[in-house]
Amino acid sequence: MMRATQNKADTPPPGHWLLRTQKGNRVLVLALPVLLVAGVAVVKFTHFFEWVTRAGLLFCPFHEVTGLNCPGCGGTRAVMSLLRPDFFRALYYNPLTMLFGLYMIWWFVRLCINAFGRRFVPVTVELVQLRHLLLPAIVLFAFWVVRNLPWYRQWFF
Repeated sequence: MMRATQNKADTPPPGHWLLRTQKGNRVLVLALPVLLVAGVAVVKFTHFFEWVTRAGLLFCPFHEVTGLNCPGCGGTRAVMSLLRPDFFRALYYNPLTMLFGLYMIWWFVRLCINAFGRRFVPVTVELVQLRHLLLPAIVLFAFWVVRNLPWYRQWFF
């Protein structure tokens, strides 16, 4: 009795079909802008941020306990400024928010190229390299340290 062996190249990579197939990547590329526009519309037209601000729900536990700013302090105000659109004020509140936005745009462009390009590479754990995790972590930590130095507070606050 012969056993049928399956070639490794024929087996699909593990994971959800949205990440492992080109058709799934195309669905993601088309759905993400729709979800982003819908989310911005909901936040903009329901005045969500104004309601949260008036209710006193915007506070940072790290800042309340230590008196220092965490990397995310000012992020909500920066997003509110981006929705107006007031880019300089957003940069003033939290420059990391703008950097994160640019990083997400870069990620989306890479996803578009992968989804509609000739050479499709399934998104797997091996594709997410260490540098994609380590570099943002280093930037986040460096920003956390720099934003709590006295000269940064004098310059920006």
